[in-house]
Amino acid sequence: MGRSGILRAGLFAAAALCAPTGHALEPGVRIISAPPEIEYPEGVTVDDQGWIYVSSAVDSAVARMNAQGEAVEILSEGGVLLPPEEQLFPGLLGKKIDEHGRLWIMGGRSGKIFVLDKDTGELVAEHAVPSENNALNDAAILDDAVYVTDTAQPILWRLSKDGEKIGAPEAWLSFDGTPLQYAPGRNLNGIAADADGKYLIVIQMDKGLLFRIDLASKDVTPIDVGGEPVSNGDGLVLVGQTLYLVRQAETEVVTLRLAPDFTSAEVISRFSDPALTWPATAAIAGGELLVMDTQFNRRATGDPVKPFSIVAIPLELLGAE
Repeated sequence: MGRSGILRAGLFAAAALCAPTGHALEPGVRIISAPPEIEYPEGVTVDDQGWIYVSSAVDSAVARMNAQGEAVEILSEGGVLLPPEEQLFPGLLGKKIDEHGRLWIMGGRSGKIFVLDKDTGELVAEHAVPSENNALNDAAILDDAVYVTDTAQPILWRLSKDGEKIGAPEAWLSFDGTPLQYAPGRNLNGIAADADGKYLIVIQMDKGLLFRIDLASKDVTPIDVGGEPVSNGDGLVLVGQTLYLVRQAETEVVTLRLAPDFTSAEVISRFSDPALTWPATAAIAGGELLVMDTQFNRRATGDPVKPFSIVAIPLELLGAE
């Protein structure tokens, strides 16, 4: 494996005026086009140099590009991380970068977790969780561990980190007997950690429920949002007490202000735009929230609007202070 270098520059520059649907964007919102090698992307993350990382949920291709969608590099070709016989949709999903410059990618229905060198694409580690019928979705990275949500199984997975050493996945927390009860359909999706490393915030997608997980006690506490709808919640981005939540079918970003103990929240704003056709995960870069528009809803009919894209939304449009 390994990157194929800079493929092109300037061919996928951000469009500033029109959404993929042809409708005008909200002022300040811009579109960053993904490279054509990346079909039905879901996860997105950004490193400290401003590189944006994306991957295909179909064939496991991984790429990075700059903030304008230019200088594209293919870090891993399609079919490398997940060969054709292992490509169960959705494949590669959420991704994060750790303090050692490693790109962590959750492998969806493959039940695998991949760790790549973010600059070369070299495979640093690969693990599979010790169970079947999984849907590894998203991750939160802390100093000593990485926590991974599983949309299909009522388990929060944990991989220890000790310097550059990575441990095998362990079933760190079973949700059986907790307030977070799995049901048929889509369960845990997005996950975020608070700045102090005391709590994890998770969203149960179909039920539209937020929870706080205490890392010391493993207690699971519902977060009271005052009856505000947050169903179909996917990606979570937590900055201080501000939580950005991406709602997929509703095509909106909800901004919530969490209480100091993270057990309640109030909705600050709800933002939508024609470019958000089926959004999923998000990451902050500079003063923008980068929201991946997956178009998973168009896969069955085979008519996505290409190129696939990221919607860059100024934080001030989301009620940020």
